[in-house]
Amino acid sequence: MENQFNIEYYTLLAERIQARDADAFTEFYQVSYYDLYRYAYYFLKDAHLAQDALHEIYILVWRSISSLKDNQMFHSWLKQITYHVCC
Repeated sequence: MENQFNIEYYTLLAERIQARDADAFTEFYQVSYYDLYRYAYYFLKDAHLAQDALHEIYILVWRSISSLKDNQMFHSWLKQITYHVCC
């Protein structure tokens, strides 16, 4: 899978993660890390702080994925979490 945004792909990943599929979460981590890192770095302007923020973000995603009501909004929901952790 290319490392570019694809709503159908993220929707399916969200469904699998909601089902507590650890392999899906690993896949999600691998395909989203660079994008989220750049987004976090944009706000924090520090590589170490951005990496720390990502650890918190991925934990929050795993813990709160059940609160996501519309899986098609997974990417937007993820960006909101990132924004709130970083700002």
